[in-house]
Amino acid sequence: MTLMADYSAAVPLWGENGMIDTAGVLPRELEELLHSWSDVFDEHYATDSGWPSLELCRAQYAEGVRLRDLLERHFGSATCVRFDFWERTVCGVEIPLNKIHLH
Repeated sequence: MTLMADYSAAVPLWGENGMIDTAGVLPRELEELLHSWSDVFDEHYATDSGWPSLELCRAQYAEGVRLRDLLERHFGSATCVRFDFWERTVCGVEIPLNKIHLH
């Protein structure tokens, strides 16, 4: 399973055959968190220029890591949850992941 933002993806979870239907699979709170994360992407990530600020990009990345961890705890060790943060463009410039993920 992959956690990955995409335009208009209500729940940004993907499997081998496309978006995963999470109805009845996730707790309501976790599903709402995923919706909110996806909404931030839809509202702020422009196709031509990306994020309007590095701070928003970093916040979205950090929330994605947190959501991946919550999904891993929910599904347990039988399910591998990958986080694909491809949306690394800020004001038209692609930012390396090591400049987004600050330790």
